[in-house]
Amino acid sequence: MPKYDTEDFLDNVKAVLVANLNTKLTAIDAAKTQDTLSLPQVAAAAYAFQGLNEEVINFDPFIVYGVESIVTIPQLQGSANDVTVSVVLALCENGKNEIDRLMLRYSRAMKEVIEENYQSVGKGMKMVVSEFMPISFKFLNSDDNYKAVGININATIA
Repeated sequence: MPKYDTEDFLDNVKAVLVANLNTKLTAIDAAKTQDTLSLPQVAAAAYAFQGLNEEVINFDPFIVYGVESIVTIPQLQGSANDVTVSVVLALCENGKNEIDRLMLRYSRAMKEVIEENYQSVGKGMKMVVSEFMPISFKFLNSDDNYKAVGININATIA
């Protein structure tokens, strides 16, 4: 049986998000009947691993995911890796009302999708999913303003 590693973990995070995030976004939209905000869907091609490229940033929104840190933990028989993966969703805020509410909903959706599918993501490993607050940014070659929000997924891979 092949050893489950960080690369497999990353592949599973992306696969679970691609398969489930848009359904979760639709469910959150349906539950939030007190306003008319709508969460734009994330295209399957709008995911970038460990960095951006010209193709991905043409999507709105887009997701960048990758390894935040790896810490080796000694064990009696070899070692394990304490891995933190970041998943960041960015959305162009130009012309969008209540962008901060949208970002909080995206963060909630990503966290819930990973937690609800923990068996598929981590193959039964103990995982901790934490959210981080929205930030604003601009690309150097654009006048557009963006907001980004995300989650960190921490797991120990033996």
